[in-house]
Amino acid sequence: MFIFRIIHVLLVFFFALYSVAGVANYYMVAIGISGLNFTVISLFSIVMLYVVGIILRVRLIKNINVFREVWVFIVPFLLVTFFSFFYSEYYDYALIKLFTLHINLTLAVLMSLTFTRTDVVKYSKLTIIFSLLLGLLYPYFYSGFFTVPIDINDDHVAVYLTSAALLAYAGALLISIKPFKKGNSLLLLLIYIEIAITGARGPLIFLIFAHFLYEIVVRRRLAFLFVFVPLVISLIFSAIQQDDGESFFSRMIYRFSLLFDGDSGARLEYWGVFVSEMNTLNRIFFGTGLGSFGVFKHGADTKGYPHNIFLGVMSDSGIIGLILFMFFILFYCRYFFKSKLLPLFIVPLVPLLELLKSSTYAEYRLFWIGLAIPLCFVANDIYKKENSVLGGNSFDK
Repeated sequence: MFIFRIIHVLLVFFFALYSVAGVANYYMVAIGISGLNFTVISLFSIVMLYVVGIILRVRLIKNINVFREVWVFIVPFLLVTFFSFFYSEYYDYALIKLFTLHINLTLAVLMSLTFTRTDVVKYSKLTIIFSLLLGLLYPYFYSGFFTVPIDINDDHVAVYLTSAALLAYAGALLISIKPFKKGNSLLLLLIYIEIAITGARGPLIFLIFAHFLYEIVVRRRLAFLFVFVPLVISLIFSAIQQDDGESFFSRMIYRFSLLFDGDSGARLEYWGVFVSEMNTLNRIFFGTGLGSFGVFKHGADTKGYPHNIFLGVMSDSGIIGLILFMFFILFYCRYFFKSKLLPLFIVPLVPLLELLKSSTYAEYRLFWIGLAIPLCFVANDIYKKENSVLGGNSFDK
């Protein structure tokens, strides 16, 4: 039992580290430590912990039925995606994308089969704390408010988007799971402030939208509808009118003001490229090949994606891949009709909303981990039912 608990504690830590590693790695580069890759460290540690569990015959997988009931339905999509590799226009990136997809999905499956309710709470605490700490680093390194004597990474777009997207994911965990006994509201306020400092519009809007849905659908606070929305809108207009361009929030205010000028970034251009590449029946049904979008957008041997999860899937594997992916998503969503799991729906929702306008479905780890969180509770219920029939004790005690 002692070894079981130690392994579980370490698994929780390294799954949390893997969740934030994409952002943490940027700051390692910023301070000149490019050799310290938290993604590799956390991934290697997770694999080794499962290997140790097998060697010591520690039962980490609590119930394989959650795989049979949920994850098996994504297998057809994976097969189509694998097939799309062979007619890719950019094999190097296609291989990376295929490898990353299978890593993220494997970790999500293992998490859903291994984590107890207590593990989910501990994971949420660590992820929220890590995200808040990393969020504090953003203005120091990248906002321009501070002068630092180091040569920082110039990939500002990736940094502010990934930092804010991680904070939004942490906010979803905070709203739905409420892992701390006290201070959840204060921590959520800090998350909103840190996202605002990055100036990332999407993650802020998505978290506000998810929070709004949670209050209406889960807590059934209909009065929230008539208070929250007008308040947010009035605050945005007031901030735009009064900002002097020198505050911490000036970047956010400027970017929100662009929305009223019809600014959508370059996404309409990307979507236009997607439409133009779907110019034959063969491409409509089978796609252009895994990871090929960048070749059509920018030229040979160039990575790229259409900034929308559904367009990205269709670009890679066609309408066949899209139908199979949607089948899995719709089948997965049936669990949220259970009132017990309903509060957790915003955990995968926030990363999904992010994928509607940024990143790729294969490489965005928070989407797959977000899918796994509610399934931990599904597996928990299945295990307890089977264990009660056998006269055993719940694994979560």
